[in-house]
Amino acid sequence: MPKKIIAAVLAALLVAGLVAGGVAFALERKTVTVSVDGKEQTVTTFHDNVTQVLEAEGINLGSHDVVAPALDSSLEEGTRIAVSYGRKLTLTVDGDKQSYWTTATSVDDALAQAEERFAAGTEFSTSRSATIGRQGLSIVIKTPKDLLLKVGRKDLRKVTTTGLTVGEALIDFGVEVDRDDIVEPAAKTELADGTRITVTRIRKTERTVARAVGYDTVVQLTDKLYVDETGLRREGKAGKTKVTYLTVRANGKAIKTREIKRVRVLNPVTRIELQGTTERPPPEPKPEPVPVPVPQPEPAPAPEPAPEPEPEPEPAPAHAPEPAPAPAPTPEPEPAPEPAPVPPPSDGSVWDSLAQCESGGNWAINTGNGHYGGLQFLQSTWLAYGGGAYAQLPSDASREAQIEIATKLRDSSGGYGPWPACAASLGLL
Repeated sequence: MPKKIIAAVLAALLVAGLVAGGVAFALERKTVTVSVDGKEQTVTTFHDNVTQVLEAEGINLGSHDVVAPALDSSLEEGTRIAVSYGRKLTLTVDGDKQSYWTTATSVDDALAQAEERFAAGTEFSTSRSATIGRQGLSIVIKTPKDLLLKVGRKDLRKVTTTGLTVGEALIDFGVEVDRDDIVEPAAKTELADGTRITVTRIRKTERTVARAVGYDTVVQLTDKLYVDETGLRREGKAGKTKVTYLTVRANGKAIKTREIKRVRVLNPVTRIELQGTTERPPPEPKPEPVPVPVPQPEPAPAPEPAPEPEPEPEPAPAHAPEPAPAPAPTPEPEPAPEPAPVPPPSDGSVWDSLAQCESGGNWAINTGNGHYGGLQFLQSTWLAYGGGAYAQLPSDASREAQIEIATKLRDSSGGYGPWPACAASLGLL
């Protein structure tokens, strides 16, 4: 065959192949629309299914993403592929946290998908029209709650708040409380519809008044007075103490008053009475009375002889002498009055009462708190007033030794001030 014919045949075959290939190529090419979260783009592709197109476009899918049609669906000219990314929506409603996966791109649409409906007045941490990115979104939601509120002496009223706790509700209503006020229920209590909140206003005031301090009376013995005589060496004078009281008021009404401070500003002066000790001398005996002589009767005169013959008259009978009056009895001297008894000292019972209050009456108590014995001495005080002559610690000394040192301390202090609480409770201050 001539070479020209062979070349012509080969050229014809080549053209036919190119035409057939072009037809086949044109038949495999497709134009599809890919929508990602509503944003569309047109894609020309030779791929056969949805997965191949998305991979070619670099669209990576997660387990919560939604694709339509299905990933293994075949492609046709004009196929529309819709991709909706999944987003995690976390809702914290009145403190309760819940999570949802949604393909919505706005808060409002996401709440609708989750079928979450909220009443008017609900507070959202994010606008309901806000966009939800692919990373998701967390929203804090506070629902309105109807409460009853009573503050101080004001009337009870109905209020509504989106606060989660009692404390947040008080902030919403502008109710300020200090550390003394009482809030019921506690500020951290979670709210619910119908919760009743009560705020009791507590106010504390101090008042200082002057109180008289009674003086002691002591009796001193003196031989310059008889036992039945008393005297006065020094008048007693009352002292003065300033006492501060704390009064607690709830909503203006006093509920408690107590003493918080006591300061001695003037010590009392002890009254000193005198009691005589000298016995009176016995009374001098009175002289014996001189006896009164008894008068003797005079003899009757002899009768004169009568003339005869007249008979001699009979002599008149002599009168018997009157008895002499008996001497008046000598009055006995009045007995000297018995001397008044010396009053027994009362210190013993007073100290026992103080010890009962201070230490339960245990004269040997040593609790290790720095106070010792029945009257709870400090060791330094005990030694300063001579207690070391008996023992180094008051709790090791006898009751009598402790009373002796306490008496010195009392006399030096001008009263029972070193034991203020117990002395006050016993009426010694």
